[in-house]
Amino acid sequence: MLLSHDSVLRIVTEIKEMNTVFERAEGMGADWENELKYFLEEVGELEEEGSLDHSLVGSLDALVDICVFAVGALHKAGHDAEKTVAEILAAHTVEIRAVTTPEHYRNACAGILRTVLLTVTTLIGEKRTVECFHEVYLSNMSKLKDGKPVPGNLPGKFGKNMETYFKPNLAKYLK
Repeated sequence: MLLSHDSVLRIVTEIKEMNTVFERAEGMGADWENELKYFLEEVGELEEEGSLDHSLVGSLDALVDICVFAVGALHKAGHDAEKTVAEILAAHTVEIRAVTTPEHYRNACAGILRTVLLTVTTLIGEKRTVECFHEVYLSNMSKLKDGKPVPGNLPGKFGKNMETYFKPNLAKYLK
């Protein structure tokens, strides 16, 4: 069963807040070719974690990151939280590995989110899914210094405030 509207809204709202804080404003325009690269990188991590060391924690991390990037892409494309939630709740699941072009990714974002949220919810339940995403939100916000992103080494990438940053503890949601 998919998460309730309120649970999906909480997840989407926190991801959108992260995007705003990390200077990815709503409606700034999504570069779908770049968004596809981020997505494919996370799918690669998911496949690697699942096949190399069979790490459920690594797989959960990759699934959460897929959602973070997909919501972020929709956020940059101008979708507000309610529109994003409505699209997720109405979408059909998709074969994630079959998404290989920027246009397909743009058209499949809501289906990807539905697929991943169904997978995570089936694995750990609704309450833990919401808590897991909140843990990732708190971890990302811990990267900030004085409420601002720390410059990174690559364009469009941000660093971590090592005085406050903590890695999310996703293992606790699998127990």
